[in-house]
Amino acid sequence: MRIDTNLLGTVRMPDAGADGPPATSRRYGRADYAQAYADFVEIATAADTLGFDTLWYTEHHFQHEGYEVVPNQIQLGLYSAALTRRLRFGQMFNIVPQWHPLRLAEDFAMADVLTRGRRRAVRLHVARPVAAGHPDLPPAARQEVGHREILA
Repeated sequence: MRIDTNLLGTVRMPDAGADGPPATSRRYGRADYAQAYADFVEIATAADTLGFDTLWYTEHHFQHEGYEVVPNQIQLGLYSAALTRRLRFGQMFNIVPQWHPLRLAEDFAMADVLTRGRRRAVRLHVARPVAAGHPDLPPAARQEVGHREILA
């Protein structure tokens, strides 16, 4: 049986919850992101030790509120693979408009070679119409654009 785990990828939020500040008021900086990345690698080493098959990262850009702070799953997965023994690393979503398609394919392929096949299939997704450069589309068209996926 294969057991995977997913990592949303947030910074530490000691004041989160109903009594904390509104999510849109949160602002985090370099030290918070550095700690979050160290936490993600620690989670990866624990998952490797515990026998998980794959750790799936998510990609988001410009999330100053501290949620989903991994802009490059390929780099994080490659670094994590260097510090683990057998755990595979998956890319839950890539925000396609943020990448040049050839660069995404080459970077993923190179990471897969360097990790000796420990990369999992990439799922390409246009998460938000604004991210896709389509803020003026009518709502029905936005939904259509937002749900196109390519499994590789």
